Amino acid sequence: MEGSSRDGDVLSGARAARPLSKVEAEAFRDRWVATLPERLAWLREELVAARQTIPNGSLASLDGLLPFVVARIGLTRPVDAPEWYDERVQSWGWSEYGAGLAEGLMAYVVAIYRAEAGDAADWVVDHDPRNAFFRHPVPRDPAIAPAWRQVIAAISKFRAGAGADCLRISVESSLQGYRDARAGVAGEGAHESVRVPAAAPSHAWLAAARRPPSSAEGSVPSPRR
Repeated sequence: MEGSSRDGDVLSGARAARPLSKVEAEAFRDRWVATLPERLAWLREELVAARQTIPNGSLASLDGLLPFVVARIGLTRPVDAPEWYDERVQSWGWSEYGAGLAEGLMAYVVAIYRAEAGDAADWVVDHDPRNAFFRHPVPRDPAIAPAWRQVIAAISKFRAGAGADCLRISVESSLQGYRDARAGVAGEGAHESVRVPAAAPSHAWLAAARRPPSSAEGSVPSPRR
């Protein structure tokens, strides 16, 4: 994925010394989102090559996909590395190939969200400097967690000894939050969409993730410098 030499910080780690501009952040969002269908198709090809069962798009299928990706996270094989792959991600023990698989898993989670939430799962850029994911791509609906953040965190947790269901649990929790938000709107008699404006979403759920991104694996990726 071609792009700015500094956009990589959007998905990979500590915030840049100078945050991306609005234009830079939205350009990275557009490039990254455009790669997801191809990356998802490539993940399926890798599953076929490894003689793995092709997942059916269900939440339960995440329990098999996460170990598949983690078992190969450090393998060296020819692949177009994600734009956000850099020295920081490499320091986690991820190869370019492993990062590609992780991005495929991100795309798979995105597809799960879109199957239920539709346009509410579309990607916007968080332009609120008070938020942990300032100038990062985030779902339009604030109840839905960013799939890239969930996958990175789940890989870290699984490698540290958590169960293979840790990603599924995270996605289930996010979907339940989305359902609860919709039920709350309906309960108040509102008839408008629960989607928030694309310009500057205020992600209330970020209160739980207010910790600044650390240098450890499991924090936020960004495009290579």
